[in-house]
Amino acid sequence: NSMYRKVFFKCFMKREKDIQKSIKIAKNNKNILIISPKEEENISAWEMNPTKIKKAYKNGMKYGKKIAEFLK
Repeated sequence: NSMYRKVFFKCFMKREKDIQKSIKIAKNNKNILIISPKEEENISAWEMNPTKIKKAYKNGMKYGKKIAEFLK
């Protein structure tokens, strides 16, 4: 039903706007560490390429070390 699609779309867009606002606030707060792969490093949960998976794992380990540094 197109009525439901409009309602869900509005909810989705509001949620997306709220998320972007929260991310902007977090990026400007030195007490918040955002852990997320860079856009070009992001892979799908369905990825089957071993090279891409290994690279994502190594990047995850690298970013994980930032957590320890942040908490010092």
